Amino acid sequence: MADIAANIYIYRNKCGYTQKELADMLGVSVQTVSKWERGASYPDVTSVPQIAAALHISVGELFNIDDTIDTNHHLNHYYDEMAELMMSRIRFAMPEYTIDITPDSRKAKLDAIINEMKKNPEYEEGIAKPGIIGFYVSMDTGFIALDDVNKKIFGDDNDEIFDFLGDKKNRRVLELIYESYTETLSANYIAETLGYDIEDVTNCLEFMAKHMMLRKNDVMIGKDRNMTFYKLERPVGSREFLMLRVIGAFGRKFLKKPQNFRAFMD
Repeated sequence: MADIAANIYIYRNKCGYTQKELADMLGVSVQTVSKWERGASYPDVTSVPQIAAALHISVGELFNIDDTIDTNHHLNHYYDEMAELMMSRIRFAMPEYTIDITPDSRKAKLDAIINEMKKNPEYEEGIAKPGIIGFYVSMDTGFIALDDVNKKIFGDDNDEIFDFLGDKKNRRVLELIYESYTETLSANYIAETLGYDIEDVTNCLEFMAKHMMLRKNDVMIGKDRNMTFYKLERPVGSREFLMLRVIGAFGRKFLKKPQNFRAFMD
């Protein structure tokens, strides 16, 4: 806990706060802040987020932990874990993997397939039989489980999103926003950057704001001028933007002949 003592002192001074000012913000005494900085006592766990917020840092920074790297590491690990689980479920669902085979030999077969797919991430595997719940996995694209039995593949309510994505200009705007996900952008900036008509860009941004992909803010610029700015709903993107990533990922694959698709169809 020595790190937190030193960091409270360091970041308090970076913010230009006195011990009293920080104490007042947190609703504690000056003596308490002094003890934290000397390591004579430590903050209660419930007050740690308040201290980090007051010092304009993350909880990870308060403890000298790199939140981003740690998160990415875990996400990569969980992704691999989910992909392997999906592959195992596909395999175990097939008769050739459940009849007259021992658990050890089944695992050996599965391990061989996983290693092969990791060597060549473009390999694909799935259960593609129409009329049943479907599964698909490839290491470079992702994995899906579909329960679209007795449902239309493309209902009338899909038209709006496919009309939107069918316009190349809208897709280029999406790409720019995704690349600039931490920034606040205006229609004018996007139009100038991409060389598009301002009306086309505004219509695209309004569609995204309507469907909760972007947050829209109107700001007064000067005395008589108003400007609208747009930003991803959250730094990591909204649920809707995540779904667009899924559509884009599988769209990149759709017209490519698979190098090896183990499709189980009988």
